[in-house]
Amino acid sequence: QIILLTIFTLPQVIEKFYTTLTMNTRKSLLHITIDKFIYNLVLLLTYLASGMPFYIYTLSGGSVFRRTLMNLLEKILYRHN
Repeated sequence: QIILLTIFTLPQVIEKFYTTLTMNTRKSLLHITIDKFIYNLVLLLTYLASGMPFYIYTLSGGSVFRRTLMNLLEKILYRHN
């Protein structure tokens, strides 16, 4: 889990460092657009890193967690039907 968290958050560190270094340089519209696109991709990876423990525990965790999750989903689905 720590390795995956590091892999998913390291690009954000690099992007922030790059943004800080190039903050005072003039950029074309294309360059600004590319920077914003990269920022959004990195932000998406950070959100994935935040949700990663849920998937790790669901797929490889104990049966108690999985059983509780399935019971909760059944209650939600049957309440709406």
